[in-house]
Amino acid sequence: MQTHEQLGSFVEVIVPVQKKVLPSKWVYQLKTDAHGRLVRHKARYVVLGFLQRRGVDYNEVFSPTIRGDQIRLLVGHGAKQTGVRMRLHGRKVTVLGKGDVYSAYTTADMPEGEEVLFELPEGYRPKLVAPGGHKVVARSIKAQQGTKQAGRVWNRYQHKCLTEQGFVQCEAAPCIYMKELADGYLLAGIFVDDILFVNASDNKEAVQNAVKALSKYYEIKYSDTLEKFLGAEFEELDEGIYMHLNQYVTEMMSRFEIGEKTAPTPEASESDELSAADQALLLHADKKKYQEITGAVMFCMTTCRPDIAHAVNTLSRKMRAPLLCDLRTARRVLQYLNGTRRLGLLFKFETSAEHSGLLAYVDADWANDKVERRSVSGYVVLYNGTPVSWYSGLQSVVALSTCEAEYVALTEGCREVGYLKQLMGFLREPADCPVEIREDNQGTIDLSNNPVHHKRTKHIDVKYHYVRRAQENGTVNVVKLHTDHNRADIMTKATTAPTFRRHVDALMHSPARAAA
Repeated sequence: MQTHEQLGSFVEVIVPVQKKVLPSKWVYQLKTDAHGRLVRHKARYVVLGFLQRRGVDYNEVFSPTIRGDQIRLLVGHGAKQTGVRMRLHGRKVTVLGKGDVYSAYTTADMPEGEEVLFELPEGYRPKLVAPGGHKVVARSIKAQQGTKQAGRVWNRYQHKCLTEQGFVQCEAAPCIYMKELADGYLLAGIFVDDILFVNASDNKEAVQNAVKALSKYYEIKYSDTLEKFLGAEFEELDEGIYMHLNQYVTEMMSRFEIGEKTAPTPEASESDELSAADQALLLHADKKKYQEITGAVMFCMTTCRPDIAHAVNTLSRKMRAPLLCDLRTARRVLQYLNGTRRLGLLFKFETSAEHSGLLAYVDADWANDKVERRSVSGYVVLYNGTPVSWYSGLQSVVALSTCEAEYVALTEGCREVGYLKQLMGFLREPADCPVEIREDNQGTIDLSNNPVHHKRTKHIDVKYHYVRRAQENGTVNVVKLHTDHNRADIMTKATTAPTFRRHVDALMHSPARAAA
């Protein structure tokens, strides 16, 4: 309440009793550090914005947030910059840091014409006295947590603050900003009130100077050690920056009562015959638990666990009407995570020429969907040898052959590579030579190089020929590799345990495995 008063986030007004005002409530949270230790008790006063009416209480609500692939690319870029400075100075230099804005929303002014009336906080003593038939309520001056437009209002204010301090917004990723310095540049990745800084300059005080400049707009806390960001944990090892979800997975195991059970893979490679009981629809309580599990493992997958991408894709298809067998499948994914809590991504300080820059693997599994006979696309894009972007999902069209399914998947992977190349250019790492995309189907490679097989491919939508144009203009180069070495194989189907482990070992890192 002191913060609200200091910022002048609302004022008291007197309105008729029948005037509609939004209800509100206190929300409490325990904030922990990367080791699970309690840091502080946090209280938020939240307006119940789901009762707001468009055109009356708000107009626009869209607000961008930084994506997982952008975070991983920034961390990988920071690891590379750390390696560069280790070679120059012979010691580690802090490159990555984190900023946290206090009471972010309540520092941004509400736009003109948008008046939000809400109940005064519980425990607050009003200064005004309402006459009969009237009541004292709060009118927002600053954005209030819980209102629909709060995120947009804060984002626009944050953008104004950064640009006034010399930061330039990235067109390909609107939540990444760069500031030119005399001896390099400074990057900032924005997720609401959290800021990921990357200092790509020789000035060790660059981030602290930027934080000091931003402090005139709002209160910001800075840490030069990146331990936790958006739920992911980071550790600085001798060889690089290790990103994992050990704490989150541990809490998840306790939440869903998994105990000591583990599984070697997230999915069984062979489907068992289902009994009548297995095909029974879940009751409401079990259906809700299935949806909770799916949401929890989806967070793991999108953060730093590409090894469960196909499993999560399979689970998410059954959200509307899951069966008993689907709940068992979901629990198997949890058991696999239980046995691989420390599995994560390692962004190396030093990389060989072979693993430098972007590299993509693409694969497809033809007619995987037994209902609509749609195929599954999968790709994984590596930056300096570490996955930064991955995907597993059903294709929007029905492919008539393996070649066609692979061609659609290749186009999707090519589009992702094109986007990442734009982002790399903003990070001052332009890829002058074509990015290599590795594909295991020769017919697909021939189709991407030349307009062959006309009678069999004339029905393919024009948009899927994007990969052919990308090859012609030198954006990508599609090359053949053996199926056994295609890392995207685990993105398209449930494989055997040895095959799965071989690909996961090539993509991901575990400190226990490295020590062994």
